[in-house]
Amino acid sequence: MEKTVIKFTTYLKSVGRYSDHTLESYNRDLNQFLIFLSQHFSYLSNDFNSIDRNHVRSWFISLKENGNTAKTIHRKAASLKAFFKYLKKEGKIESNPTIGIILPKVAKRLVTPLKKVETNLFQTRNSTDILGLRDHVMVNLLYQTGIRRSELQNLKVNNVDLGQNFILVAGKGGKQRLIPFGIELKGLLEEYLSIRKDIESMGHQGFLFLTKKGKPLYPSAINNVVNKYLSSKGIQTSGVHRLRHTFATHLLDEGADINAIKELLGHSNLNATQIYTHNSIQKLKTVYQKTHPRGNE
Repeated sequence: MEKTVIKFTTYLKSVGRYSDHTLESYNRDLNQFLIFLSQHFSYLSNDFNSIDRNHVRSWFISLKENGNTAKTIHRKAASLKAFFKYLKKEGKIESNPTIGIILPKVAKRLVTPLKKVETNLFQTRNSTDILGLRDHVMVNLLYQTGIRRSELQNLKVNNVDLGQNFILVAGKGGKQRLIPFGIELKGLLEEYLSIRKDIESMGHQGFLFLTKKGKPLYPSAINNVVNKYLSSKGIQTSGVHRLRHTFATHLLDEGADINAIKELLGHSNLNATQIYTHNSIQKLKTVYQKTHPRGNE
């Protein structure tokens, strides 16, 4: 069974172009599921056809009993569903045991976007050295393009078009999209690229953002950079996603079409984008209550 898991993650890497971080999560979740089966259902044969819905449901129940949040369970369920979908496609199982499984509801947690006056603080850099400039460019790029952490991590120098002010981003499933940026960010990128070669090293493979040792940045390093930068500006830290949320909210506030925002964010459907309308609607309600003669009646 473990060999099949390895084949699955290899398939995702070659065909789906999933990030290393995602592949590690899938591999960890699936191996955890196999360990659970060996501990609680040792009678099962070494054949995925012997796994049924009750085995899958038992794992999810055990995850909840062991203190895993609904969000974590949903993520692990996504790994399992993708795996059994792959097995069905490869003809290794007759039926998919994850179909019809009911998962615990995930409470919606709305991210509070930054205020525009707070994003104005991004115009001043904290340090003039190479890493200070790198951090400054990273935060401004995240805010001005709304890209995901994984997309920033995998961005390469040749994905930046300074002639037409575009970046080419590889999103989920390897789907590519072009995102424009302004003159201010163009100047920052030009400055950063002119001195980036001072820290690049063998094996960097052309990644845009590097560590001080010249290696590609890893997810936790990106989080640390963003949180440290925001904290230095007196802004409550909450990671990269807050910048993505702020990007979408500010576009909506200025009248941008939601379908255009959907394309910029790389969402496959409009439902994923509509969560960002909440703050704009709340803003409209506040304006209405303050200005309409009967807004508070």
